[in-house]
Amino acid sequence: MRKFKNCLSLLLAFAIVISAAVFISPTKALAVDYNSLKVHNAIQVEMTLKTTPGSGAHAKLVIGTETAAVSFGIQYDTACGQAEYRGVPAFMFENVTSNSQSYSWVSAAARDKTFVVKLCYNKKGYVWAYVDGQLMGGVHNPELKKKAVTMRCEGAVRVAGDKVNATFANIIPYWFKNPEKSEHGGWAYNTICGGVFGKNKNAPKVKDIGYGVRIKGTAHFDGDWDSNPEKASSLIQVY
Repeated sequence: MRKFKNCLSLLLAFAIVISAAVFISPTKALAVDYNSLKVHNAIQVEMTLKTTPGSGAHAKLVIGTETAAVSFGIQYDTACGQAEYRGVPAFMFENVTSNSQSYSWVSAAARDKTFVVKLCYNKKGYVWAYVDGQLMGGVHNPELKKKAVTMRCEGAVRVAGDKVNATFANIIPYWFKNPEKSEHGGWAYNTICGGVFGKNKNAPKVKDIGYGVRIKGTAHFDGDWDSNPEKASSLIQVY
């Protein structure tokens, strides 16, 4: 009987170890080494968000489709959901799917300072960012998996009456077929204001500054940049 109990104890201990392995291993497997991922698309800019009056403004890079996207950049927001970044400029990710929207604040940023920001996309649905060559982290969006994505620069105000002054200089796109960065002049863009191609007097103005753009001004709309993002922002789309 004693031998049987000893064997039973060993079996139970072995079962616990196996169970732990089953539950722990997948967690470790979820860790992503973004530096090792293949870059299928990327966009790099010299980004500056100027100090402006109002409750919020942002300058961001966006990679996505019509129904899903990931953005990263500098956001100033007095109504920010994360207390330590409320009312101060911060680098943040926004991850949008067809039925959800989430935010990840990663570090303090600064207004009136230029940063080299690069946003990268991998066809497994991973999007990650670098600031001045330093990896800032990334997110996963399953709706971007194996999609033909677009790359954009966006400036926005939080609510009507707020002002934005965002500069995206030396815009450089990267493409999977040509992993090296494209030469200046090898890209073109269409202006999209308030979700509409072409000029929109109710959106911040887009000005070509040579190898880049400035998005400046205010917007007239109802709600805020979460409930009415197309009307709160102006952007360019890089081809």
